Amino acid sequence: MANLSLKYEKSVFFVGIISLIILPNHDIFNWFFAGTLLIIWKQLLAVTLGILSINLLCDARTVKNRGTKHIRSILFVLAFTIFISVILSLIQGLSSIRVMYAVLAYIGMFGGTSFAVATMSLGRTLLVLRIVSILGIISMTGLIIDYYTEWFDFLPRSGDIGLEEQILKGYLRRACFLFGASTTIFPFISFSILSSSILYLRHYARTDKNYFITQLFLAPIALFFTASRAQFLLLGLFMALVLLIISKKFFKIQIVIVLFITLLLSLFGASMLTNETTQTSELTERYKYSLNSDQEGNDTRYQSWQDGIELFSDYSLQSLIGIGLGSSMGMINDEKESTRHYESSFFQAYSEAGYLGLILRYYPGLIALTFLLKYHCNTRHQMIKRIFIAWFVLYFASISTSPTASAYHTQFIYFIAVAFAIKIRLFCYTVD
Repeated sequence: MANLSLKYEKSVFFVGIISLIILPNHDIFNWFFAGTLLIIWKQLLAVTLGILSINLLCDARTVKNRGTKHIRSILFVLAFTIFISVILSLIQGLSSIRVMYAVLAYIGMFGGTSFAVATMSLGRTLLVLRIVSILGIISMTGLIIDYYTEWFDFLPRSGDIGLEEQILKGYLRRACFLFGASTTIFPFISFSILSSSILYLRHYARTDKNYFITQLFLAPIALFFTASRAQFLLLGLFMALVLLIISKKFFKIQIVIVLFITLLLSLFGASMLTNETTQTSELTERYKYSLNSDQEGNDTRYQSWQDGIELFSDYSLQSLIGIGLGSSMGMINDEKESTRHYESSFFQAYSEAGYLGLILRYYPGLIALTFLLKYHCNTRHQMIKRIFIAWFVLYFASISTSPTASAYHTQFIYFIAVAFAIKIRLFCYTVD
């Protein structure tokens, strides 16, 4: 039995590592597999990890673990909720293919919880944190390169419009590297900063410290070039909170000086780079008046949010149960007109599945937050706990202000964080 459990753990860990590496870089694979049956590779990956995860979580040895018991309870609630939502969606006439894709868009990467469990059980937590930190640095560097070069303009997201043509026609150039969209970057980049900050808190290996310092320098520049105002502001807030939390323990003048100089160099680097682009004024103006309703994009976004709020004033049965899972998925070709996503994963979930949709989107994270808040620990563990709390709050803010929660890499990171938070005591001890 023990050997079988170990086999499950290693299988989940292996597939999880692959998912961790390729999902944030999915656009290159979408391009490579375009026009073939393997275009559904993300869905196949989600199903594979899901089957392995169920085997692991139903294993007798794993069930005895109290933390896993709570994770299994969350997954049971999600499974029951999605089952009811599927039935209601089919009754309302939505196609089975649309509903199936929607199921994966809501909970397809729930295997992230099992991956986190396997990671801690195998004693590979530090390895995963280092991998995430390195991937974050690669992504940040890639975003900067993407903005200034045409290397990635062959990808579908560019619409066959190259750098010169974008600049000539006055289109706003937005870096997104291999993420597929510039609005889906914050959850992964912020989780990478979370990972490197925890490595920094260990205060042992110099390499671990360098991950964090490097990300402090690269992250503001990288997110600046996405031209995503919400993500840029959320990243700045998250970095400020992380630095504030860390300073409680390591409030030494040399560390404060190093971090301050790093941030100054980052801002200086961003200004030097943007001085050479023809869109300096456009980007600066975009961020300078980020919240103004008359700015391009904000007028539509604010109106969509207002329309989303009005959904809660409708007490009809259809409003309460939603108009069907996947109804807002425009990529599904089933001859059914897609509905609005209201520029928000919160309103999108409520529109599609009513209160059941909100449970699917937010219940795991809220349960994770309750475990974090109840955890009493020493000073260093307290800081790790606070960094996780900050990440969950800003993650919710991120997906609630854009319809990005269904992205597979976003889902995966979210479910990993949920499991780490629920088993926060074990997590903290595995990184010591």
